Amino acid sequence: ELLPADAALPSKGFSREVAKVGKQVLVDLEDSVEMLIPEGAPWKEKLYDPEGPMVLLRKHLDGEERQLKQILGNQVKTTVRKDLERMLASRLVHLLDRADPGMWEQIRSDKTTCLGNALAKLQPILEDVGLWREEGERIKGEFSALAHDAVHDRVQDKAAEDSLADKIFNRFDIKMNMKKTRSWLLWDNPPKDFEEGKRQAMHLLAMFESSQLYPEGEWPIGLTPPTFIDADRKRALTEGFEEKIQPELKWAMDNKAANSTSNWMMITGLVIVLGWDEALWLLRNPLALLGLVALAGGAGVAYFLHFVGSWGQLLAVITNKLAELATPAQQGG
Repeated sequence: ELLPADAALPSKGFSREVAKVGKQVLVDLEDSVEMLIPEGAPWKEKLYDPEGPMVLLRKHLDGEERQLKQILGNQVKTTVRKDLERMLASRLVHLLDRADPGMWEQIRSDKTTCLGNALAKLQPILEDVGLWREEGERIKGEFSALAHDAVHDRVQDKAAEDSLADKIFNRFDIKMNMKKTRSWLLWDNPPKDFEEGKRQAMHLLAMFESSQLYPEGEWPIGLTPPTFIDADRKRALTEGFEEKIQPELKWAMDNKAANSTSNWMMITGLVIVLGWDEALWLLRNPLALLGLVALAGGAGVAYFLHFVGSWGQLLAVITNKLAELATPAQQGG
């Protein structure tokens, strides 16, 4: 009855409660002996001899108490071990999915935090039952190794997924193309962003290639960084990535060239209409430039509608003009 339910931690003062129960058992037994055995019975005193039943019973109860504390210690270690694995898993799943550049730094921090929380739960209970003094250092090493393996197992699983290739390309694409939503402008530098995108993508690959659970040169004695991606798979991932990004630079340069023409025309028009100083000020103030573009666009629409009429009439004019252009060609044929 004193042991907590599975996956639960005992209330404070477990040892005191165990000792209290053991003492009460002895008191009840001695009271029963006094009641049942007549005073002056010649063999009554023998019950309390060094090897007598009462002394043996006390020793047996002491053994039961030690065994109960050991059972509690094992049960608590199992519960806290599961909590540690669950805490690490919940934190790692988000870190590994995002794979931010500082992923390993955050993993180290979370490992330290989760391990510290686990030992903070475990130590007071084991001290209470008298197990921490003898086993504390061994238990610390055991739980540190558990956290170490839990992290590496999770990273190993993520590194083995086929989606890693997409994750690597997406890291490049976010920097280079902003997921194809980028409009390359006159002052952009596609080759520079292309190389930076490649660098970030290769850095992501390196994060999953081998463990960085400890900074370089600070690995504990006897431990070496495990490798999650072997040389063959790394080569396949790198070659596939290089092949996939080759069209991206050409796409960016073509996009920039297409935008540059309209950009130069706009800048030239601004300089002619406003003057150099005013045009330069306008280019340095995006909101004002946007307002001017919106105003010019609205004025253009109003102008066409004033002279042509409704949108339907404008469409009809364009259609008729195209038909006129096409008629001579048909007659000539």
